[in-house]
Amino acid sequence: MKTIEEAALNYAARKVILNEFCPAQDFIAGVEFAQRWIDVKDELPTEQGRFLLKHRKYGVHSGTLMDLVGEFKIGEVTHWRPIELK
Repeated sequence: MKTIEEAALNYAARKVILNEFCPAQDFIAGVEFAQRWIDVKDELPTEQGRFLLKHRKYGVHSGTLMDLVGEFKIGEVTHWRPIELK
């Protein structure tokens, strides 16, 4: 998972290349980054901690990496996201 700093640098580099600057769009991009859900097919967390999990049967709930990996094996968790961004 990209850190906020990595995502900001990548975003800014694209803006410089395209010569596109708009504070409102930049703010919206930041909010979208903070609220994004990560598909378990694309990436799993690399650190221990608690995460928000989207569960097929139970909706959104919090859980640990062990919950995610255990339930991911049977395909019940579809997406996750960190509770606290660093």
